[in-house]
Amino acid sequence: MTGVAPAPVDSATAELVAELERETGSITDRGASERADLIARELPLLHRSGKAADLLTYLARCGPKASAQLTPGDGSASRRELHAALGEAPAVYLWVGHCAYARPDPDLVVLWTASAEQHSPPGAAAPWDTAGLCSKATLGRNLPNVQRAALEVRRYSLPSVAPPKGSAPYRRYLAAVLRCSFQAPYDLVEGRSPVRWYPGWCCAPPRTGGAPAEPPHHTFEVRRSGHVSMAAGLLGIVAETSLLATCPSTTNAVQRWLARNALWNAGRRIQPVDRRTQSVAKATQELVAKFLRERGAS
Repeated sequence: MTGVAPAPVDSATAELVAELERETGSITDRGASERADLIARELPLLHRSGKAADLLTYLARCGPKASAQLTPGDGSASRRELHAALGEAPAVYLWVGHCAYARPDPDLVVLWTASAEQHSPPGAAAPWDTAGLCSKATLGRNLPNVQRAALEVRRYSLPSVAPPKGSAPYRRYLAAVLRCSFQAPYDLVEGRSPVRWYPGWCCAPPRTGGAPAEPPHHTFEVRRSGHVSMAAGLLGIVAETSLLATCPSTTNAVQRWLARNALWNAGRRIQPVDRRTQSVAKATQELVAKFLRERGAS
């Protein structure tokens, strides 16, 4: 397996990796390390839209041009309020490789390659959904106050833009998490829980004999403060069938937009999902797995 030449590790990333190896016990299997590096470099970005019908209508109005953008602050009112309390600027929120919350099932998910992070605006990433730190047991518990959450966000947030050679700092840390926290590096993609300490946990299961009372949600979230191009690095769209059926002309227009802008042959048509047989989150997981297989990173 051929890897990308390693870039110098900045001090913040090195400090977090050292903590991770200390808490989990350093995992030195070379094969696992190479696989973790490859998966971390290739994991797609995911955006779960809370306004799926509006987003499809917007894409249809853009026509086949590549001008469509996601706008900061399109999350829920509670998410915006919490991020303001955390001192975070309004942002576009993207998960990395895995939907942190599968319930309620999203109506629509958009996917991009990691290369999308090289386009403006730059972002920062942390190893969990930041808005859930105080309300969704993201760490297996709710943090007691916003001040504590702000400290965690500040400490664990790393840049999402890669240097000229190598991976983005947060993807280097992600590789270390895949290598150290999980039984196998691919487990995060399939929604399996870590078997060792995960960033932010207050306990490590092997030491205490049990995981936190509430299972944590394991994913990395990228926060990009600015308008984000939807065409840059576009992989595809997964959507629930009843949403698509409400307006066939809109769906057809979005199909044309995808056909023009998606980088991946498999993503040049909307991936329809009938919830009677499968969830959108599960279909997204399968599409991510297909992409990683094609990239040799499964």
